[in-house]
Amino acid sequence: GVFAALLVAYRYSAGLADGVGRPVLLDGLVDVDRALGFGTTPTERLQATFDQTGPAPLWQVPLSFVYVSHFFGVLVAAAVLWFQERDAWIAYTTRLLTLGSAAVVTYILVPAAPPWMAAEQGLIDPIERSPFLGWERIGLGIVAPVIEQGRAVANPVAALPSMHAGFALFLAVFFWRRVGLAGRAALAGYALAMAFTLVLTGEHWVADVALGWAYVAAVMAAWAWWDRRRAAGVGRRRSTMTPWP
Repeated sequence: GVFAALLVAYRYSAGLADGVGRPVLLDGLVDVDRALGFGTTPTERLQATFDQTGPAPLWQVPLSFVYVSHFFGVLVAAAVLWFQERDAWIAYTTRLLTLGSAAVVTYILVPAAPPWMAAEQGLIDPIERSPFLGWERIGLGIVAPVIEQGRAVANPVAALPSMHAGFALFLAVFFWRRVGLAGRAALAGYALAMAFTLVLTGEHWVADVALGWAYVAAVMAAWAWWDRRRAAGVGRRRSTMTPWP
């Protein structure tokens, strides 16, 4: 139920932003990414290097899988924890919902446009919105229309922070101590691959990705502080209890 409520809030965050009279942030994000790219946005640089208009090379197939994994990855992880480790599930869901809620509030207060929208308005060079090229490469182009239908009811100006990037890093941070070296390499690779995919395909600015990661760091630090405080309070209460005679 809580996850559903969060999804509804995300869906209507654009309308809520209109309701409070918030302008869409765009020029500032273009300027930030141009500064990071030394005069040219990283998305423009990447698309100039890795052509997104022709048939996708084989290496782009896993990137399309990475992009789509955002829509089910955190939910699958939650389901696994529910059945295997209930205490960990509670910690996971509280942190995930805190992260998602913080993002939705930001979408309402600071609606922000992605690179593909900036290209449509002529603020940057023309780019392709291309997260599904990999699916076409392996003959599964039908996946793209399905996701596009979901986009039709999504918030197109919920770019800052990027929760594609945020959720990927959240999974890496939460499970980091629960897996071995190979697992850690896979988690780190997943977070980096998601960031690369988002910028390459015109879905998010580097600034969006960086802020998404910053939100994860802030949420995890806040919950770690709360857990330490709660543990200290329990310890104090136990130390002041009168021993049983």
